[in-house]
Amino acid sequence: MATCTGLEFPQAFSAGDANADGKLSKKELRVSMDALGVRMNKNDALFSSSIFDVNSDNRIDLGEFEELAAFEASGAGSIGRLCRRILEAAGATGLVEGAAYYLDRIGLAVSPAGYGFYTCATLVLLPLYLLGVFFGWKHEWFIKLRAYLSAACVGGLLALILFAQFDLPNDIPGYVVMFGFVLGNLFALEYLFDDGTGKKKRTKGKGRQVAKMMAGKRK
Repeated sequence: MATCTGLEFPQAFSAGDANADGKLSKKELRVSMDALGVRMNKNDALFSSSIFDVNSDNRIDLGEFEELAAFEASGAGSIGRLCRRILEAAGATGLVEGAAYYLDRIGLAVSPAGYGFYTCATLVLLPLYLLGVFFGWKHEWFIKLRAYLSAACVGGLLALILFAQFDLPNDIPGYVVMFGFVLGNLFALEYLFDDGTGKKKRTKGKGRQVAKMMAGKRK
């Protein structure tokens, strides 16, 4: 997290304003933010510009830059940027933006999704991911490979966080997390709730784990 004073913003703005027209393009914005010690990639600049471009001229003027830079350099901005990168690499931005749209329609006013919403979405999806990893690989189909699958999923998540933080290529850990989330939660649901009476008997009577756990607590 970079620490900036308001006096640094005009100098950083000028450092990026290559053609001295008083407006920053996306490329120039990245140069200006780099002068403040905040590393932004192309998607970061595009997203941040869309949020802080108040007059919708597709450029960032000095006033808009001061607000943008102050937030991007803050702790909330750093965390939000990281969360957006993580969700983007894991293919979850569509899900998050769709959720923001429908929440907005019921009056919660969260669309378009900003850094705060991406951070909240990450805090919701992360426990679901770990839940899928823990219970999904207990399914009969994967029980013998559970240790390897769990290690791959946890390792993929840690690698994704690290790569996103340092803006490194993160396609592979992103795919690992995406498939781990989808498959893990699908098989977690079957492991926890399937009673094993279906024709395929995928869990061989070992389903309804939730009911078993609840019965154990009552005893």
